[in-house]
Amino acid sequence: MSPFPVGVAPEMIIRLMNKQLDTSKYCEYLTAKKIIVKGADLNFQIDGEPIENNHPIEITVDPLSLHILVPVK
Repeated sequence: MSPFPVGVAPEMIIRLMNKQLDTSKYCEYLTAKKIIVKGADLNFQIDGEPIENNHPIEITVDPLSLHILVPVK
């Protein structure tokens, strides 16, 4: 994946709005069931509240945990 130059921001916004972000050389999609992010100053937000953090962040996906109801015509 290439570094993201600031001058490409307008193009990336257009790609995002047109649902074509995946065709950019500046985006990379990975599939995983579990991700661990390690590093210093791993601050993040939960519902807009800033959380100061210096510990690894573990992200997991629970299979079949999202239920979608679709109305029938």
